[in-house]
Amino acid sequence: REGGASSAVDFLFSAARGCQTDLPVVLLRAHAAREGLVESIRKTGGGLRVLIQSYDAFASVRAAESGVPVLTSDEWSQDMARAIFLPRFIPEQEAQDWPAVWEAVGGHPAHLRQLSELIVEERKVIEAERLKEEKEEEQAERHRQKLRPGRNPDAEEYLEIAKQQSRDDSFRADARQPEGAVELVLRRLPELMKEEIDAVERQLQRFAVHPSLPGLLPSGSGKRVAALNLKLKELAEGVAVEGGFQDVDPLALALLETNLLVPKWHPRRRLVTPNQLTRSLLVAWADALCERLSFGQWLGCHL
Repeated sequence: REGGASSAVDFLFSAARGCQTDLPVVLLRAHAAREGLVESIRKTGGGLRVLIQSYDAFASVRAAESGVPVLTSDEWSQDMARAIFLPRFIPEQEAQDWPAVWEAVGGHPAHLRQLSELIVEERKVIEAERLKEEKEEEQAERHRQKLRPGRNPDAEEYLEIAKQQSRDDSFRADARQPEGAVELVLRRLPELMKEEIDAVERQLQRFAVHPSLPGLLPSGSGKRVAALNLKLKELAEGVAVEGGFQDVDPLALALLETNLLVPKWHPRRRLVTPNQLTRSLLVAWADALCERLSFGQWLGCHL
């Protein structure tokens, strides 16, 4: 519709006012519509029943405090994620790669699915390369047979021994097992998940210029930089909320307003990072604050 998401939602609410029966509606990415969406739904009344999906953490806090039931999706536990991932995408003989997968993306279902698809594609590439090498070796062998037909069995045996020796020497020169699909994907993860990483970096940029931060961000004091670094790392691990979400300290509130922290209500009120990727990048950003410090001050960020 002309006018975008807000115009379409207004039209929907106007039509719902005349509905005499219950009308269930699901709004996906409702943060794209406009501010005051919950209040508009309240005014509509009638039989309208709305389920709103949004990535706006602060909007969910405001909705909950106005009496709207809020449901949140949590990350999978490591046991659950491992049971689904192994052996579907990582065979049991490569189970040692699982800790690296968990460290990279945690239990975020969408990230795990994306990673599983990347691993499947990487295995196809590895298999295609293996078949190509075998085919090239067979062609080379046929070529040698044409050049020297009728070679006696002893010569054939010595040739096979020489080829095996060459393969063994090549293996010893490398001294490493060939990289598997999981390792190859994880090495390229910043490139393969560029869209997700760019989205978190934009959130960090908004956080860095948040209006409440001038009094919090360091102005040159090494001790203040180290204190901010440690506080951000502490918040990245999650924090319990005793009162209302809007009553948390200004640093946590700024992280909440930029979606670097999200609210959870069950089993207790708390603020957590949305996923492992966000958590890792937030910690890396905090560590980057310390890079310009002297060595003695830098130690304060890491001890």
